[in-house]
Amino acid sequence: TGGRIGSTLSGISYRPPVHLLPSQLYTLGVTYFKANEFEKSAVILTYLTGMDDQDSYKTARDYLMTGVSWYRIQNFQIAAQYFDLALGISSSERDLPYHAQARVWHALNSERLEKHSVAQDWLRQVIDHHPHSPEASWVNGHSVVKAKADLENAETHDDHTAQSDTHTGGHRTLASEKINHNNVVNNKSKPGESTHKKG
Repeated sequence: TGGRIGSTLSGISYRPPVHLLPSQLYTLGVTYFKANEFEKSAVILTYLTGMDDQDSYKTARDYLMTGVSWYRIQNFQIAAQYFDLALGISSSERDLPYHAQARVWHALNSERLEKHSVAQDWLRQVIDHHPHSPEASWVNGHSVVKAKADLENAETHDDHTAQSDTHTGGHRTLASEKINHNNVVNNKSKPGESTHKKG
């Protein structure tokens, strides 16, 4: 809920710069995300995706990044909310790769919450909804427990050299030798990024 998110944010000492435009703040948030400074990226991306007068950040990709940020600082309940928001965005062609990723992260998140049957359901959804995606191929070769172990192993590596498959349109995905959160953002360009207004 909004109350839970607000109370959690109040317990984080970091506050985003007030002098930056939303587009500049977004760039800063993505930079923190890529640099593994997830507490800062969670604060910034939560603020941007929650702006009442700015819908350009309410995208499947941005909700997914926000959810992954919360996951990485082990706030799994809030992470689940943002994965749900990512999946709630209409299934346009550009959003499908992020929907597949959101389902994989939902599975990993559910495993962290010890909801093992729910985690398996999310993995089945990846195969059902995205049968030809790299994520489905990856899921077919992993149990959710093995997936979580791979993710934890990837967290210990700072070079982020995971090999990733390429989705139509140049999207990077989680179907990699090591799961890496940067696969969410390491596209050459974000679909619809030009719609992020500088104000």
